[in-house]
Amino acid sequence: MKKKKRFILGSVLVFLLLVIFYRILIFKQEEVKRVLKVGFYYNYPYFYINDKAKVCGEYNEIVKSLSKRLNFKVEYVNYSLTELLKELEYGEIDLVVGINKTPEREKFFEFSNDYINDKQYSIYTNKNIEYGNLEALNGMKMGYIENELDNEKILNYLKSKNINVELFNLSSYKSVKTLLVENKVDFIVDNSESDIKSKGKNIKEIFRFSSGPKYIIANKNNKELINEIDEGLNTINIEQDKNNTLYNKYFKRFLNDNINKHIFIIFTFIVFLIFLKKLGKKLVSVIKRNKIGNDLKKDNYILYYQPIVDFRVKRVRGVEALLRLRKDGKVLTPYHFMKDIEDANMMKEITLWALKRAIKDYNIIKGYDNINEKDFYISINISFNEIEDLKFLNKVIEIVKNSNIGENSICLEIVEKFGADEINKIQENISLLKENGILIAIDDFGVEYSNLDLLKKIDSNIIKLDKFFVDELNDSEISVKVIDFILDICKSSDKSIVIEGVEEKEQVDIIKTFLYEKIYIQGYYFSKPLDIKNLGSLSLLF
Repeated sequence: MKKKKRFILGSVLVFLLLVIFYRILIFKQEEVKRVLKVGFYYNYPYFYINDKAKVCGEYNEIVKSLSKRLNFKVEYVNYSLTELLKELEYGEIDLVVGINKTPEREKFFEFSNDYINDKQYSIYTNKNIEYGNLEALNGMKMGYIENELDNEKILNYLKSKNINVELFNLSSYKSVKTLLVENKVDFIVDNSESDIKSKGKNIKEIFRFSSGPKYIIANKNNKELINEIDEGLNTINIEQDKNNTLYNKYFKRFLNDNINKHIFIIFTFIVFLIFLKKLGKKLVSVIKRNKIGNDLKKDNYILYYQPIVDFRVKRVRGVEALLRLRKDGKVLTPYHFMKDIEDANMMKEITLWALKRAIKDYNIIKGYDNINEKDFYISINISFNEIEDLKFLNKVIEIVKNSNIGENSICLEIVEKFGADEINKIQENISLLKENGILIAIDDFGVEYSNLDLLKKIDSNIIKLDKFFVDELNDSEISVKVIDFILDICKSSDKSIVIEGVEEKEQVDIIKTFLYEKIYIQGYYFSKPLDIKNLGSLSLLF
């Protein structure tokens, strides 16, 4: 109890210190000596004007930090980027921020030694084009910004691939985005953190690339100013800036100019370290949650589908939905990103997203020629923690009911191992799901389930057999007999069985000898996981 009181007292102390920090830091700074005209051009989220008519964004923060460090006042000049470069060349303004370096530009401008960012850019379109299919842009209208290297770079790339486009020359990112939303152009180039997708329902990202580092530039005759900028960029440290500003504005009235300043900084640093351990994990989690949420908004997550085959009628009985992440032009498997989802405690959000996407895809897939329409279902992976959570399951039931895709069209596949003593924790919830027309499957049933009596106790519709047994089918008669035994138990409880991991024809031939009409096959022999488009053209090999 005493420790808790000390912690609360310490928290209050830190809060009060932070309040004092804030009040001190907003005191008026000493009067600046000069005014620098800085070019402003719309480029969300780096440069933009908020609803209070104030300049915001990453570039604005850099300019503000430099103004504090170098003691100058900022006057923004608002033009298109093309006009700003001309103004800078003629000496009408002092600086422009966020410019790519080219040999031609180096003839007229001085560039900072350090670049201020190296972010990625994307192609956005209002057409229904698959990610990475740049050939589909041939003959389309491109909203093109002159003198922007990212626009020039992608245009040159398209030309190298014999992809010809019609250019609509514009002067700003704001202009090209407006035309894309109004369907007056077919595609544009904008930064990968752009807000463009929120402005139009049909706008999507189809390609991502790097246009190179961005710099701060000045007029060719203003080398001295760029030298100052370089010095400022090399020394800027936001937290140190705050401490120095705090000292210069307020504490020099009361404290010794040398010793007490350092004591105060050390004290602040110690307090920070004490609370860092408690806040660290939470901060990391928040960062990861924001990143995952951003990926969801940008449709970077996608579903691949692996067929579950009924070899008797030579058609697809169902598909298992498998999560993938689109990043840097590649499609990543869960190995590369699942830990971040788990660390951010966002597994339930991702599962609900996957469920909604699978429901959206259901009728499309069901209409494919190779699908057994009568009993077709899509299987979604779900964890033991999720199947225990009644509140979460009620959301699942509500989503499925509102979809009107029919009963037994969605299957929840429990992917974690559990023992007989844990069945009671989930049996009631499983019954609730089944009563609401949702199928239940137990994944990877095999050697880790030591008690075969679980098969009778689990109120599931489907058992998915561990790949271990399939790997031994060709060489081990014991594996064949074990599968036969499991089949007998499944027959007695009227459960379907899916044999996973089938990769060879010999394995398929052995499975065909088992006498049970509810046995199905999943594995690379028939198909690897496919996106929804390629699933429709799948030809099953028998």
